[in-house]
Amino acid sequence: MEKINLPVVVYKTKYGNEVVRKYVVPTDPKTPKQLAYRMKFTLINSSLSPFCKIIKDGYKHKHNAYRSVISKALREAIEGEYPNFSINYSKIQLADGNLKLPSNIDASIQNNSLILTWNPKTKGHSACNRSDDRVNIVCFDQSINKVFAMYNVASRGDGELNIDIKYENLHFWLYLSSIDGKENSGSGYVEID
Repeated sequence: MEKINLPVVVYKTKYGNEVVRKYVVPTDPKTPKQLAYRMKFTLINSSLSPFCKIIKDGYKHKHNAYRSVISKALREAIEGEYPNFSINYSKIQLADGNLKLPSNIDASIQNNSLILTWNPKTKGHSACNRSDDRVNIVCFDQSINKVFAMYNVASRGDGELNIDIKYENLHFWLYLSSIDGKENSGSGYVEID
């Protein structure tokens, strides 16, 4: 009996399952739809790669959080038409969890200082809305493609925060962590007045 060697590809899925399949020479027709998707995928990957550690910290209980954020950003955060795509950073979710963000978050920049205020009042004493929840700020300087995170800079009950800033083209997100660090809130993009 003659042995036939077929080229195969072996890989693991994101769930850890091993898959063996026949290798197929890929075709690359470079249709406009394919080119647009490739450009979107490249834009999202290059734009969100500085956030990788932040996303892992922000999604404490989610396996493959970075992949999920990339997937959601591909669907929701890309704006424009091919080849002029851009990212709407306000649609990027850097953290997720059971804690609730404070209400009435307001932000302004005065004299090289970011001033954040929010409603410090909490309703009840539930574990999802405590005055000692810690405030975390994520800054993204788009001009140098660098992320700066500031953890535990205030508590929910403080109601305000001033941060010295020295950069332009900044994007800001705020999220909360429980005092024991086991839970987070979803992140909120901070619009500057």
